[in-house]
Amino acid sequence: MTKICSQCGTAGDSKTRTSGSILIELVLWCCFIVPGLIYSLWRLSSRKQVCRACGAASFVPLSSPVGQRLAATYGLPKESEGAPKGSAQRGLAWMAIGVAILVWAVWNAVRH
Repeated sequence: MTKICSQCGTAGDSKTRTSGSILIELVLWCCFIVPGLIYSLWRLSSRKQVCRACGAASFVPLSSPVGQRLAATYGLPKESEGAPKGSAQRGLAWMAIGVAILVWAVWNAVRH
């Protein structure tokens, strides 16, 4: 679903932002198992979707009435429901690559 940022008017898919630091997480996992697990769980639970352009977490669906008003305010075209989404196409491409690697691995295992 395409979303529009109510702060900057950017339409498109959001990105995921995870709080904390991957470096601290790795150090905690290497040194102490329990604090590493707690820190990892906190980081996973604090993930949020943010705007790719400005980093704000204030999104509304472009197909909603508020999203349509924002699109009109920022001069964006209306979302067509039947158009294929870019992220879905990328997901299918990665799935095809994964299947190809799996087939190649099985083929090599069977041959040897």
